[in-house]
Amino acid sequence: MEWVFTITFDRRILRLRAKLINSDSFYELIQVSGSNRSIVLQSNRPMLLNKGLRHRKVYWKLKEGVVHNPYVLDLIIKNVEDYLRVYG
Repeated sequence: MEWVFTITFDRRILRLRAKLINSDSFYELIQVSGSNRSIVLQSNRPMLLNKGLRHRKVYWKLKEGVVHNPYVLDLIIKNVEDYLRVYG
């Protein structure tokens, strides 16, 4: 599964591409890449869905890459969660 989304940060529009790399019953890995760098995020969303805990907060962890601004990371995670809630 692959999708494109945009975030607005510091009066700039960043166009990012996200791709589901791996998913099993406990975790999923999502790669988010921009024009010159890439990060990999891990979440426990499949485990929560399997246990029926739909209203529990999903835990996200940055596995690879560096994000210098935590606000940008929060925007990326919010957009990924919104997409996965609708289409995942």
